[in-house]
Amino acid sequence: MYLSQVELIGFKSFAHRTKITFDDGITAIVGPNGCGKTNIVDAIRWVLGEQKTSVLRSDRMENVIFNGTMNRRRLGYSEVVVDISNLLMDSGMGVDAYSVIELSMVEMILSDRDEYRKRLFEEASGITKYKARRQEALRKLEATRQDLVRVRDIINEVERSVNALKSQVNRAKRYEKFKSKLVAVEKQYYHAKQAELLERKKPIEDEINTLTNQYNLLSGKTAKRRAILDKSQSEILAKQGVLTNAQEMLNKFSERVRTADSNHAKLQERLVALKETIDRITNENSVFKTKIKENDSQFHTVSEDIASYRIELNSAMKDLERIKSGRDTFLSNYMHKKSKYLSKSQKIFDVLKKLEEKNRKKDAIIRDNRERKLQLERLKSIREKSLAHLNELSDNQKSINANTEGLTTHLDAVKADKISAIKRLEHSSRRINEYENAVNNKKISLESFKTKLQFLNNLVEGYGGLSGGVSAVLNAKDKLKGVLGTVGDFLSVPKEYRIAVESVLGEQSQYIIVDKWRNIQNAVDFLRTVQGGRATFIALDRIADQAEHSLIKPENLNIKNGSLLIEKITAPDNMQRLLSVLLGDVILIDDNEISQVAVKYSTALPCKIVNKNGEIISVGYMFTGGSMSKESTGIVGRKDRIIELEKEINAVKGEITETERLLEDEYAAKEHGQEDISRIDEKIDAIYHDLELSKRKLGITNFEIQQIKESIGQIESDIEHLELTGKDSYELDEINGDIALLQNEHDTLQKEHELFQSEEEALEIERQKYENQFSECNTHVARSSELMHSLEREKSRLQQLQAEYSDEIEKRKISLRDAKEQQKSTEAQLVELERTLEQLFSEQKEYEDKVLINREELNKLQEEKQKDLDEFLELQKQISTLQENTQKGREMLVEIQQEMKFLEDILQSKGIVIGEMDDSFDEEIDLEEIINVKQKLLKRMDDFGPVNMEALDEYNREHERLNFLKSQTQDLEDAEKTLIETIDKINKTARERFYQTFQLAKQNFIHIFRRFFGDGEADIKLEEGLDPLEAKIEIFAQPFGKRIQSIALLSGGEKALTAIAILFAIYRVKPSPFCILDEVDAPLDDANVTRFVKVLHEFSQETQFIVVTHNKKTMEAARNLYGVTMQESGISKIISVRIDSKSEAFEEVDYGISDKSL
Repeated sequence: MYLSQVELIGFKSFAHRTKITFDDGITAIVGPNGCGKTNIVDAIRWVLGEQKTSVLRSDRMENVIFNGTMNRRRLGYSEVVVDISNLLMDSGMGVDAYSVIELSMVEMILSDRDEYRKRLFEEASGITKYKARRQEALRKLEATRQDLVRVRDIINEVERSVNALKSQVNRAKRYEKFKSKLVAVEKQYYHAKQAELLERKKPIEDEINTLTNQYNLLSGKTAKRRAILDKSQSEILAKQGVLTNAQEMLNKFSERVRTADSNHAKLQERLVALKETIDRITNENSVFKTKIKENDSQFHTVSEDIASYRIELNSAMKDLERIKSGRDTFLSNYMHKKSKYLSKSQKIFDVLKKLEEKNRKKDAIIRDNRERKLQLERLKSIREKSLAHLNELSDNQKSINANTEGLTTHLDAVKADKISAIKRLEHSSRRINEYENAVNNKKISLESFKTKLQFLNNLVEGYGGLSGGVSAVLNAKDKLKGVLGTVGDFLSVPKEYRIAVESVLGEQSQYIIVDKWRNIQNAVDFLRTVQGGRATFIALDRIADQAEHSLIKPENLNIKNGSLLIEKITAPDNMQRLLSVLLGDVILIDDNEISQVAVKYSTALPCKIVNKNGEIISVGYMFTGGSMSKESTGIVGRKDRIIELEKEINAVKGEITETERLLEDEYAAKEHGQEDISRIDEKIDAIYHDLELSKRKLGITNFEIQQIKESIGQIESDIEHLELTGKDSYELDEINGDIALLQNEHDTLQKEHELFQSEEEALEIERQKYENQFSECNTHVARSSELMHSLEREKSRLQQLQAEYSDEIEKRKISLRDAKEQQKSTEAQLVELERTLEQLFSEQKEYEDKVLINREELNKLQEEKQKDLDEFLELQKQISTLQENTQKGREMLVEIQQEMKFLEDILQSKGIVIGEMDDSFDEEIDLEEIINVKQKLLKRMDDFGPVNMEALDEYNREHERLNFLKSQTQDLEDAEKTLIETIDKINKTARERFYQTFQLAKQNFIHIFRRFFGDGEADIKLEEGLDPLEAKIEIFAQPFGKRIQSIALLSGGEKALTAIAILFAIYRVKPSPFCILDEVDAPLDDANVTRFVKVLHEFSQETQFIVVTHNKKTMEAARNLYGVTMQESGISKIISVRIDSKSEAFEEVDYGISDKSL
């Protein structure tokens, strides 16, 4: 299983189609920095599914497409194809696996955050898919439990809804019966009400027609007066036109005068400016002539200095050539001797390197013997600690079992508390429904009271229900002196006596009360003027002059249980005499005694008899009675009824507020109940969590007990193996002999090196002397050359200035000539303009006189028009008065039409067709009787409160939904049980596989670490007391001879070797099909690279390695080399070679790889 081929098209710097074929073993990718080697690694990452832009070294995914160069256009797509043979799941490859390792990942593997190295071990143990399945199962379990809680809550709500809807269905059926009866009654009521409104409408329409005729007469007069005004206006407009023309001519001449005057001033200013220009040009010419003389002097001085410095420069350059020749001869001899010195130094270094290697092998043999003894002691100690820990885990196992039983008991108790809380919540819900129904009923009553109050207020404010004359006078009450109001306005009557008072007073309740008799005539004259109708007036001053009216006593007429009606009425003090006149002879009796009194007094009565129902006996032979509405509709007591309605509205508002307060309390109780249930659910979830945790701890404990037993067995096997193994001293004696020979050779070479070193110091002093002389002479030449060039630049600058000054003088001569010519021309224009101004002033005076005459004639015409306008406005005022009166009549007509429309809207909103009532209406049925029947039906329907007419359909839907939800609850409970069993099984399998892989990798890491460092201490551990799947992985590494407290204190090379050791330890447990190493050997020195390459060779038998490197030793280990070059800027190119003779190949390979060498 290996990576066989990668094909790139337009990926980053690979613009052309590029195929790279890999064999098994080690393949090296080499080339200079920036040529695109790592782009090959990024391509393999991308094709294996990597989508993180930071890992692909880009800001956006679009950056992986070839972006073009100065000579190549960018491509529109990027494609990478990879051929992988026999690729299997959990093989160590993938986005987060250990198949691609960069140098930056070394720090990630050894950092304090262990997420990355944890993923490496999980990938090696093959539990990645188990963890994914466990996370998915946990999400499903949580979702299932939430669904279960939600479904149970919904079932409770739906059950309450079904119970409530069942009663609503019965109420809706009864309500529908009363509603059909009400529709029939309302049809009859509307027909009667419509006839009454039509009767009130006819006189108002007649009055409007009369006013309209008067309006038409005045409109004719107004039209004639308007024609006169229009003629006057035409004459005024004509005169205004003449005046305007004269004014425009005057304005034109004034504008010409202003323009000429402005031009005169500009010409004068121009003459002054031209004179200043002539003076300025003359002065500037003088200045430039002076500068030319100064510049000539400087030019001759600079030319002399240049000739002097040129002689000095030639002499300095000859000296420089002489010194350079002597220095070159000396340096040739110096480099020859230096080469011999470096050759001797290299031989000494090679001997020291061999001597160091032999000493390291000697120390390793000694450490192995010592380590074997320490290892035996450590293993025995670990065995004792493991046995003690095994006993401790057994005790924990018993404690966890006891805790699980306690949690189960506690869970049952909490579930019982939840049932009680649900019952309390259902009680609060029932109370909430009751209070909400009560609030809705009271709000309906409140709206009914408000409607009645608004209707009465509208009647009072608009004087509705009064005759035309009374209404017209009261509407003009502010204009008519002494008008106080109607009789009914001043009477305050208790509710139960209002019908009796209205029946007795009749039309007298609409009599208008005036303070004095003389004011009555004003009101009558007003009605005649506006054609407002008729009215009856009462003068209070005349009533006061009348003799006091003696009241009839009921007992004098032998009327039992009788009382004076006037005693039940309250009125202002100034109205008491009027009240005595109108109602002083009226006796109030019980309803059931009216017939007895009628029989008893068959002859003339000295008074009127009335009962609360408004039945009246007068003069012995007149009886008024029958059926009428119990609600008073007259004007008596309207204000009292308004006050009573306001009190009832306030009372109902208070009841609504109190009920809403109780409702809020129940809402709060319900919310508290829901919070209690939520808290109990949280407790249940916490107990379930604790139970799950307890079960998990029990599983971990059982697993640890099993693992410790296996570990003890492994330790005993290791102890037995160490006791049987040993090491003889033959190899140690051989190494000591080699060390002695190498030491003698080193001493000889060191003496020769010291002789060469003293000679080299003398040569170095001589070389430094030549260098100083050459530097001083070279500096002198450069300084002289720069000074001469500076003088030549100054000479050129002076020549250029001379030419510029001459040009400026010529330009100013031309400018001076032009300025003088313009001066003469301007003086001539100024004289001509002064003559034109004199002529314009004369013509302007003539047009000013014409404007004055026309303005006087226009004023006379406007005075005549004003007189005609005053007469026209007077006619308009009379028409306005007629329009106001007509409008009042129309407003009254509109009120009647609105009442009719209001009734029609009510019937239409209830689905009653108006045309159907003509045939069904019975003329003999009394309107008051219809109202009584209607009120009774409305009362019965109001008693129902809010009725849900859709209750039957809702009940069927909710009942079907309830059955469905109950079946869903059982399905969710079964799913929850299955998921818990699945999670336990996944945890057990993954834990066993991970722990087994970790122990094998741990042993491999210790072995490989010692191979890399010769000796030292290394280990990897899991955090104690936690689930192995959740525990952190800690790394301990201490090279031989060092005491390092933290991995962060290791050098760069030591960190790299430690991280590589961890990777190779994992490879031994579970090899990856291939591994890409991107410059991980960069921090390593030659000795460590040799060890790294050696281990790389061993693992290449099982894993295919692709190495991006700059190290020659790593290149030597490769079977294939791929050189990445960038012959064309921005375009990467691949050059491959298969290595047969490694030594020959690596004599040619260098950072500057060429086509010929590869």
